[in-house]
Amino acid sequence: MSSIMTAQDQAEILRVRSEMIADRSTSITLRRGETTITAQTVRIARLASGSRSKSESGAESRGGMLISGAPTLNIALDDRFTLSGVLYRVRFVRPNRDTGTQAEAELVQ
Repeated sequence: MSSIMTAQDQAEILRVRSEMIADRSTSITLRRGETTITAQTVRIARLASGSRSKSESGAESRGGMLISGAPTLNIALDDRFTLSGVLYRVRFVRPNRDTGTQAEAELVQ
């Protein structure tokens, strides 16, 4: 089965994505278990979803965000990072990384 996108198409998408990241870039340092991953440049955008819940053990807020980075972005499910003093956890990483990496994270507080 052949791909609908050509190598030229993929190169153009990668170029545009790189420009988008550079336009509003931020640096995050991921923590994976006991390991700290070297800081990486990404673009972060807020997702429309978010929730707040209370239980006997306390309150928890969750706000979603989309993280976009290079195809080589070293990010994995359950990685954690702090941004503006707030802790986030990666809850999903899209498997197709041909032209970039996209992941979703949620605020954990």
